[in-house]
Amino acid sequence: MSATCSPSTPRRGLSRAAIASAVLAAAVLLWGGYTGHWSWTGLSDNDTLWDWLKLLVLPLSLAALPLWLQSHHRMSVTRRGTLAGVAVAFGMFVLLGYALHWAWTGFAGNTLWDWLELLLLPVVIATVKFWTAEPSMETRHWIGVAAVIAGFVIFAASAYLLPINWSGFVGNTLWDWIKLLFIPILMPLVLVPSVTEWINGGIEEAEEADNDDADEPAPTTADATTTTAALRPAGPAALLDSEPHDFSPTSYEIWLTPTEKITAEVRPPADPAGSPQLIVNEAMTVHRLMATTNQR
Repeated sequence: MSATCSPSTPRRGLSRAAIASAVLAAAVLLWGGYTGHWSWTGLSDNDTLWDWLKLLVLPLSLAALPLWLQSHHRMSVTRRGTLAGVAVAFGMFVLLGYALHWAWTGFAGNTLWDWLELLLLPVVIATVKFWTAEPSMETRHWIGVAAVIAGFVIFAASAYLLPINWSGFVGNTLWDWIKLLFIPILMPLVLVPSVTEWINGGIEEAEEADNDDADEPAPTTADATTTTAALRPAGPAALLDSEPHDFSPTSYEIWLTPTEKITAEVRPPADPAGSPQLIVNEAMTVHRLMATTNQR
């Protein structure tokens, strides 16, 4: 008894081999960059957690966005609580990194402005579903958003006036604020709704075209009669008008639709001097049977 192999099995094996190869290559690069001091890798100059956050936060948020948009409503309470716990733990970790001066984190010297540059766009991407889906945003949500924005504006003004050095706002102009906020604001309010509307419009047009094809009416009895009258002279009528001669009975099939046909038969006359007889039967519905093969 021979074993069968599905077409997806080779692809799955190739995927696993590719992933294993990528992990091995990454491990070799990390070892060579940090332990072997391979200067061409540039890893020895980017040896803090902050450097890796700048590299990975945005790509990870973009990679998780399709799954989040598709299944966030079906996510269990346990997993939502886990995500919230991870966010809180990371916030506490950042505070400890500053308070205990952990040099390997690379947090020292980075201001609130730097954190906004790092996290603002990934956070907007992670919450874009709530900005683009009207049922997700209730009145209380909009009130909360408005309160956060108002509080941030007051804090930013105070950071310039006092000044608050750890905010990193001093020295940044209006142009810097536009660069900081333009993409995060443009994405949820303009870019994502426009792309979503365009894609949904294409889907609706395709569905309407399919529905129009399905709703096309089938030929009626009157149409069948008209079709029969139009087709009848093309075949047997020519024999009726021809000179008498000897011929065998001839049958004709005229298909009105893929499942409906009429049959006609031309018979020789009883009198050799007479005209052939044309007999047309009523339209009938044909039920096509699918051919099967007997297996022994």
